Amino acid sequence: MMQVEITNIIDESFRVKRFELSTLDGSVIEFVPGQFVQIIHPSLPEFNNTRSYSISSENTNSNKIELCIALNENGVFTPWLFKQDIGSKLEVSEPKGEFVLKEEYLDFPLIFICTGTGIAPF
Repeated sequence: MMQVEITNIIDESFRVKRFELSTLDGSVIEFVPGQFVQIIHPSLPEFNNTRSYSISSENTNSNKIELCIALNENGVFTPWLFKQDIGSKLEVSEPKGEFVLKEEYLDFPLIFICTGTGIAPF
């Protein structure tokens, strides 16, 4: 797990926000496009306190990533996340996941279909 700070929040629409997260210690966040991180909610029970969000930024070998998140008004997690402000601290997992475009498929026509915000994993 790593500690991050929300360094920017951009309202993309009434139900979608883009969160810029930066590591507190300045360490580089290494990821492959298509991976995700899990955010920990400090007030939920341990067995149900994480949610996964696709990394929507390009890999710039920096200490920052962006997450593009759609609000689930009936949920517990995103309403809490949408109440966070610039400067709020979060606990986030290291990047995870195998949903990445492998080199051997770059020569083929590809079609991507998605849900959620519709842009984050692509």
